[in-house]
Amino acid sequence: MSHLLKLTTILFLFLVLFFFSAADPEIPVLSDTLWKYQCVDTVKYSRDAAREWGDRSDAAGLVNEQVRAIKKTGANCISIGTPYDEEFVPFLSLWVDAARQENLHVWFRGNMSSWEGWFGYPLYTSPLEHHADIYAFITAHPELFRKGDIFTPAPEAENGMLRNVWESEAKKEAFRNFLVGSYENCQKAMKRAGGRATCGYFSVNGDVAKSILTKEVVQKTGNVLVIDHYVKSAERLVADAEYLYEKYGAPVVLGEFGAPIPDIHGPLSETRQAQVVEEILAQVYQKRSFIEGLNYWTLLGGSTSLLNADGSEREVFKTIQKYYKPFMVEGVVTDTRGAELSGIRISIDGGRESIESDRNGNYQILTPGDTIEFTINADAYVPVSASFTGNEERRKYHDIVLEPKDPSLFYRFMLWLNSAK
Repeated sequence: MSHLLKLTTILFLFLVLFFFSAADPEIPVLSDTLWKYQCVDTVKYSRDAAREWGDRSDAAGLVNEQVRAIKKTGANCISIGTPYDEEFVPFLSLWVDAARQENLHVWFRGNMSSWEGWFGYPLYTSPLEHHADIYAFITAHPELFRKGDIFTPAPEAENGMLRNVWESEAKKEAFRNFLVGSYENCQKAMKRAGGRATCGYFSVNGDVAKSILTKEVVQKTGNVLVIDHYVKSAERLVADAEYLYEKYGAPVVLGEFGAPIPDIHGPLSETRQAQVVEEILAQVYQKRSFIEGLNYWTLLGGSTSLLNADGSEREVFKTIQKYYKPFMVEGVVTDTRGAELSGIRISIDGGRESIESDRNGNYQILTPGDTIEFTINADAYVPVSASFTGNEERRKYHDIVLEPKDPSLFYRFMLWLNSAK
């Protein structure tokens, strides 16, 4: 190869590498959900009835019915509490397979039974036993996990073998060390299993989150703060979540929320249950900039159920649907030549919030309501406004065309050229 050809080849490769390195690799991905994770919990059946249901010949059908109901809510995630012991893997697999059929992410919120002594299993004597069993479970069953799933080695770990984590500073430190060690152990196991699921999302109650966790622990366990937090009012719930977000600088996930909890809310009628859940979701919706996920507790069984015992939908089911399956208007913003316009600010519902079109001109508006109104008052373009009412699918496509206020001579020429084609 001649010296000149070598130089030409090197220059060409340099230009190719420069082009791809200069390009922005982060292309915004539009979503049709208000939160990254919108889950519904199944613990009353996926965990509490694991032995009873696991031995039934109709178990697959019963599981499929619940998973289909969860999909109908608009959820993109199912929370499964089945223990990770080998005894329960066939039953866990039924839930996971059903979730895959409905294209749902899985949040594994089970545990080794010996952590809390479930189903008569003896308590561990050391956290190292828990780590070893979790590692063995993950590496033995990589087929259970997919990208977008969450794997929590020990939800509400304060209830496990460590016991009385408030008792002393030594106990608190042991609890913190367990969380960090558990996360690192999970990461190693998941990497060996193919790295498909995200480790962590250790849910704790609100008091543990406020007083025992530290910023360092939160950072070392995935930098997401998950709280299973039941309080009297929606305002208190959101205020506590915001306090924790500001304290730890990490997004917050509601690992469990729902109503009524009898000791907190008292008995509620079906209509009042729906109203209380609406109050919670309306508050959380306003704070979704830092509340990135939520898990409704629970689909069936217990006072907070979305379904009646016969499988029929309670009023609260439609409340969840309203937020989990928001009304969406989407399209592309262009000028009258057809050129895509990025960074165009769209004001929604009288300034309630605003969004901008992405670098390809795409925009997307989501709301739990049934109507959307928006306006565009860009300096260089004639103002535009529009109003939409949701249909049964709660989705509309609408391209926005903006006309320049003072088009240049070049712009007019290009517009004429386009019209002449």
